[in-house]
Amino acid sequence: MKCILHIGVEKTGSTSIQKAFNGFDDGSVFYADLDRPNHSFAFEYMFRLDDNFRQALSAQGVTPEKVVNEYERLLAEALDLDRKTVIFSAENASKFSITALRSLRRRLEKACDSFQVVMFVRDPLRWTASLVQEHSKFALPLDEMQFLSFQERYRNISAVFSLEELTILKYETPTVAKQDVVSRF
Repeated sequence: MKCILHIGVEKTGSTSIQKAFNGFDDGSVFYADLDRPNHSFAFEYMFRLDDNFRQALSAQGVTPEKVVNEYERLLAEALDLDRKTVIFSAENASKFSITALRSLRRRLEKACDSFQVVMFVRDPLRWTASLVQEHSKFALPLDEMQFLSFQERYRNISAVFSLEELTILKYETPTVAKQDVVSRF
């Protein structure tokens, strides 16, 4: 099975991609069902669950192991389907450490024999402004992980995926429907 892994970055049309692909299955290519259209949540739990995250979940009454087990079950079901290509979209994966990315790759390699990693980037100033506006609008805290440069993200990703497996596309604010991020994907 071939794996297409869209890894963002955030504020580059990821939600549009996820909504467009959610539920897609033409018998050959399908978009994995990991409970939500955005696979970032599942990937965060399965491949990046650290002690701080576990403590925060436990404080909310969530048993991290139960959540991880459910995501693992959904991932196993997706990877067991008899299809040629599976698509995942998890923009948070662009912020993963090399260790977390290696864990992700090792897990997917159990069923996938080839990878295409797709990452959109945009002008750093516009990207930062958009990110800050989003967090201000919803009164969300900003953490330093969100501001990893494209260079830092690329360094980690390219340590795990080869240049032949990696496709970097420039995100531009769509001006007409034919230029939207989904059609470029």
